[in-house]
Amino acid sequence: MVDGDVRSELLSADWNGEWMRLQAARHRADDSFEWDKRARHFRPLETAPYARDFMKLLALKPGESVLDMGCGAGSIAIPLAQAGHPVIAADFSPAMLGTLDAGIE
Repeated sequence: MVDGDVRSELLSADWNGEWMRLQAARHRADDSFEWDKRARHFRPLETAPYARDFMKLLALKPGESVLDMGCGAGSIAIPLAQAGHPVIAADFSPAMLGTLDAGIE
C-alpha cells in the first residue's frame, strides 16, 4: 500500500507536463533518431561552403590524419579523403553513416 504523502504526490504530479518534457528531451538535436530522419536530405558529394572554409582553416599538411567525430553524411570527411588525408569518420546516427557510405561507393 502507498503511504499518504507518496499517494498525494502521485496524484498531484503534472504527468502531461512530465511526458512533454521527456518527449522534448527525446527529440533534441543530439538525438540520433532526429539525425536518422534528416539523413535522406543530405548529399555527401555536394561540398557545402562551410566545409570548404573549415578545411582551409584546418591548414592540414599533406597526409595528416583526421578524426571526424559527428561526421554526418561526410561533407568534410569525403573531401578530406579525396585530398589524400587518412580519415576516420564516426557518427551516432546509423542513417547518416549509411548516407556517408553511399557517398564513398
